[in-house]
Amino acid sequence: MIVQERALTAALSTARRGRRQLSRMAADRPGAIKRFVKFGIIGASGVPVTLFVNYVLHAVAGLALPLSTALAVEVAILTNFLGNHLWTFAGSDVRRRTLPRIEARRPLGPMVTLALRPNVRRFVKFNAVSLVGLVITAVVTTFVASQYGVELRHIAGPYYFLLANLVGIALAMVWNFLANVIWTWA
Repeated sequence: MIVQERALTAALSTARRGRRQLSRMAADRPGAIKRFVKFGIIGASGVPVTLFVNYVLHAVAGLALPLSTALAVEVAILTNFLGNHLWTFAGSDVRRRTLPRIEARRPLGPMVTLALRPNVRRFVKFNAVSLVGLVITAVVTTFVASQYGVELRHIAGPYYFLLANLVGIALAMVWNFLANVIWTWA
């Protein structure tokens, strides 16, 4: 019962922080637009990173394509996190967390201390948000390509799926930005 109450309290606290972040964004529209553009630039920079790492891991190192692709995407997520941390969300407040009773115990304590560091927590959150963005991209791309394939083929020929992919990427970018503003860098 106490665990459920703490979880509910934490969820309500997160929701309040998220509402405050959205209110700040609405009050400072030019700043929010500037941050969104920065976020888009950082996100776009992940494309060549993904392609290069995937090429090196698959074509040069001989890893299987699914594994090399997954690793390449994770490298891009890491570089995007660093770019957003250093540029897009530079100066964001940092909240420290501690669990003294657990952190004092060996061998688990040092791992818990590391996991509670603000940048580690943010990276884990950024990864989670990016995973949801990946699902949004895949679902929207598949839906648009299957529902509007004929129309898109008239525009782009055999590359019609890339137009559908752009729609998925655009929607996922909006999700990624809002989720990261509200949750990751709140």
